[in-house]
Amino acid sequence: MTQAEKFRLVSERLDSYPDRVIELQRQLVSRVALAPEVGGTGEADKAAFLAEVLKSWGL
Repeated sequence: MTQAEKFRLVSERLDSYPDRVIELQRQLVSRVALAPEVGGTGEADKAAFLAEVLKSWGL
């Protein structure tokens, strides 16, 4: 499967979950993600959270 085909499949799946996607966006922006250079832990927590959500959606 090409990257374009994978992207299309993921996009179609996400389009079928509009309320979930809106709530996901709310949750993502509520998580602080500061670079280590300014004392933060970076994007690791946010990325792990997103991966778990997408996995639970079958993606």
